[in-house]
Amino acid sequence: MKTRTLVTLGAIAGAGAGAIKWLSQPLRGQNRTLIDWEAVRDRAKHRAQNSDNSPATASYSHLESSYIEQATSLLPHLNAAWGSPLPNLPPIRIVGRVGFIDANLSMMERIVNALYAAQQSRPETRLTALNRQISSTYIGEAFGATSRRVLGQYDPILGRALSTPPATDPATLFMVEENIAEIETAFHVSGVDIRGWIMMHELTHAWQFETHPWLDAYFTSILQQATQLTAPKGVESLRRLPTLVRDEVAIVGRLQAVMSIIEGHANYITHQVAKSHLASFDAIEATFERRKSMQTLPERVLYALTGISLKMRQYAVGEAFLSAVAERHGAEVLDLLWLSIEHFPTPLELRHPHARFERVSSLPQSPVAPAGVS
Repeated sequence: MKTRTLVTLGAIAGAGAGAIKWLSQPLRGQNRTLIDWEAVRDRAKHRAQNSDNSPATASYSHLESSYIEQATSLLPHLNAAWGSPLPNLPPIRIVGRVGFIDANLSMMERIVNALYAAQQSRPETRLTALNRQISSTYIGEAFGATSRRVLGQYDPILGRALSTPPATDPATLFMVEENIAEIETAFHVSGVDIRGWIMMHELTHAWQFETHPWLDAYFTSILQQATQLTAPKGVESLRRLPTLVRDEVAIVGRLQAVMSIIEGHANYITHQVAKSHLASFDAIEATFERRKSMQTLPERVLYALTGISLKMRQYAVGEAFLSAVAERHGAEVLDLLWLSIEHFPTPLELRHPHARFERVSSLPQSPVAPAGVS
């Protein structure tokens, strides 16, 4: 290698080392935060805006009584489909996109601050500042994109036990009226029936969490396990990296399997009840299929990057699993799912429903206490 080339490479390496040292120098008098939550809110709300500049602060609270009335009328049919009753309706809040963003960011901020409290006091550097800017932009884009897509959400206050003091807010069912009304107008479908469809899905989530406390305990344990994974440093990094990746993949796999059942079960129940109790069932089902097929290329890319596409796949995977189990072993077998997390399918069993049935048939057939969650 020529001397000039060596000198050039040496200069580049020296410049790179200097840049890393400069980026890593502590900035005096500044406190480090993982996320700039105000920047996230600004980015999310900008992404959520309609091109027609419709008012972002519109109030929908006057619709709550009609939603509650409809939910109350649907509850007996849902109780029959679930096999056990939901004790009480959760609070129902009707919001626009901005209201959805505010509620979800408050929940996420609480969880992040609780899980990463020990990291809040680390010295600020240019590198951490850059990382915060990138993370805040990504999270803002994700929430903004989600706010344009989501129709309803049951918020079970995941991680409530991690907060200091523990969160005591009631779990709430949110209906994003701004998006629901947009679908009603664009696809000319029954507003009453489409709202009923969405509430059945979200009320099923309420039943899942409110009548099975171990489910919240499991999600809390997953959050704690994720934060305990620390990236190795220095020469140790190459040796330990495969173990770190394996642990991360295992956690994500378990979480995806649980989410697929939770979302798939809500879809399964909604389809079963809606067929008998919503007059425009066929039109509503066709509307959701058309809505999925009308995504533009930029939307598909954004949904892939922000996880929306993954969530939509969870609906299909979980519902297919439940339908296969019910068809082969009877719908009553689905009740076994809700005895404990051990009765949920593994990622592999999602693709092989009969294997899951063979495994759980030997497990206890009575509820397992939340303390048994691992």
